[in-house]
Amino acid sequence: MNTNIIEYIIKNKKIKQNEIAKKLGVTTGQISKWKQGEYISSERRLELNKLADLFSDNPDWVDISKTKPNAESWFKYITQLSDNANLDIKELIDNKEILIPPIFIRLSQLGVKIPKKAISINDSDWRNFDNSLSNLLKCYSVILKWNSRHFYEISNEKSILKTINEINDETLNIALSGLIKINRSFLGINENLFLEHIQNTKSRTKKLIQKLLRKMNFHKILITEDFFLVIDESPDWLADKLSLDDKEDNIHNYLPYSERKKLELTQYETLLLESLHQKVNNLLKSQDLKIHSKEKSI
Repeated sequence: MNTNIIEYIIKNKKIKQNEIAKKLGVTTGQISKWKQGEYISSERRLELNKLADLFSDNPDWVDISKTKPNAESWFKYITQLSDNANLDIKELIDNKEILIPPIFIRLSQLGVKIPKKAISINDSDWRNFDNSLSNLLKCYSVILKWNSRHFYEISNEKSILKTINEINDETLNIALSGLIKINRSFLGINENLFLEHIQNTKSRTKKLIQKLLRKMNFHKILITEDFFLVIDESPDWLADKLSLDDKEDNIHNYLPYSERKKLELTQYETLLLESLHQKVNNLLKSQDLKIHSKEKSI
């Protein structure tokens, strides 16, 4: 979807561009720029939302939930769903207006028919949907925590903050990759759209991570983590890794700052060695296959 706020007003409120410009005290040229995707300040966004009679910053969410009470019911459903499944999704709940609507928007884009009214947590007809959505919420919370853990310390560098934010914008898209086929089926996800979506997500995220690493290297920021793990490993694997890291962090807290940095450098060098060993092994395997192939042909 990704509804444009100007297009939304023109279509749903039957207000022309020149009328929008007059009401906001700007030129029609400025309205055209906003329509074409130019950044809209938060102050202007509020004015446009009021003009559009929106209860949310996201017109797509309004299209799905229709009314504010129904949107609140969806938020309540997510909260109850997480409680029933014992999910730790505090960050999702705390930022529900920002993080939860995109879940339903993205599912809709992947072919899921979102019910007009929020689902009741006790409705047995939607049990499979509940369980599948719970799994998505779990994956989502894991990727949120992973990104927060790995980007927090370097986010103070303004020159790389934009790239970090761009990677964070892919969080939900990456989380979707954790859905197994049966979950996708219960949700009603179109398999072709899903596979294309995941492929595009991994490609975009890989390029963003490469961009981040180049910037970190330029600014001489120590790279002690394999940032590609977020797209190379499953959310379950990442959750286990986070759990192990939590235990290690408890130990690190007792170390002086200088010692922690030495330990990080050692870990980084170990990671490089492991990567080098893997590359050597792959080359050796490749050579063995070539030799074996030649011997068979003889």
